[in-house]
Amino acid sequence: MFRCMNLSLKSVTLYEPESARRWEGLDLLRGVAACMVFVFHYAGMTSPYTGGNFAWESFEALALKLGSVGTNVLLMLSGFLISKSLSRPTFSYWEFLIRRSLRIFVPYTAIVGLTGVFLMVFPVFAKDHAGQSLAAYYLQQLLLWPGLFPSRPLLTVSWTLSYIFAGYCIIPLVAILWGRAAGYLKLWVLVLSLCLVLNVLTGCPMIRVCYIPAGCILAELVMRDQAALTSRWSLLRTLVLGLAFLSLRFALESEPGEVRRVLYFFCGLGTVSSLAILSIYWSQIVRVNFQILPLRVLNFIGRRGYSFYLLHGAVTKLFVLVCVATAPGVFAHWFTSASLLLICLVVSSVVAEISFQLLECQRLNLASGLSELPVGK
Repeated sequence: MFRCMNLSLKSVTLYEPESARRWEGLDLLRGVAACMVFVFHYAGMTSPYTGGNFAWESFEALALKLGSVGTNVLLMLSGFLISKSLSRPTFSYWEFLIRRSLRIFVPYTAIVGLTGVFLMVFPVFAKDHAGQSLAAYYLQQLLLWPGLFPSRPLLTVSWTLSYIFAGYCIIPLVAILWGRAAGYLKLWVLVLSLCLVLNVLTGCPMIRVCYIPAGCILAELVMRDQAALTSRWSLLRTLVLGLAFLSLRFALESEPGEVRRVLYFFCGLGTVSSLAILSIYWSQIVRVNFQILPLRVLNFIGRRGYSFYLLHGAVTKLFVLVCVATAPGVFAHWFTSASLLLICLVVSSVVAEISFQLLECQRLNLASGLSELPVGK
């Protein structure tokens, strides 16, 4: 059985060189999504200090909607990665799982540890543990408990990571049991349908999990060239369709009921899928120059996306507190708040780069070292 499931550790090659093919369009999309989530958290953290500024309140409302879209993009990209990895003839479940675990847990564990030390030094910023012991609370954080089970996250992004890692563990196993010969597209449609049905029947708030199998479907279509854009006109039509889905999604936000919830999900799915397809084929058709400064910044953030995603919440919180402590009322004016947003984005990017060099590059070295260890029979 285990041979059929390709779970042997003998062929594990954990290190993938930087020269491996990258899709710059997806790096760009990851950067855009990370910035959406950053803007959402920045707007939320500055809202108590804006003094009822109408322009900034309108911006906060938009940031809330964009933050949700950004998170959905990141979930879909994780499904895209799963499907693309499964398409390799030499795919090994353990190789994939170990590499993904190192990718997630090496930076995450270090940042949770540093956050814990900071909160011990400055307990005034500590969150309520809901009657749990400190050891139990931090163990739950390290195991990515928030999101899948009731637990208040220490880092604002923990619940998203719990969905992503659960997808990494479960979906490839389901695909291996399904079998490569049967084709994966039907499987991804079936998994997405089951996720939706379970969410509707149980009233489960985790409907965003459905974006992971949706990403698998999109990857399968792209790899089969069925989602290809062949002209500027088809690119424009996809853009218009994505904007239409986004507008309808915004219109459905205030509507109650399960039907609204499912329609809201499909509108979000249409928006995110359009963004992903545009990102993949944009450079092929329009030949985007990635040396243009704004695109270079977004591409840079996308390549450091995980470190940026992990750290931006804590960096933004500290940034806002320092600004308020040194200059009370600094966020009362829209222009000042917007200017500080750009400064905070730069600071978060610098911290993410430091984390990337110290933690993620070390993770690659660790993976490379593990791949050279002799594995017993």
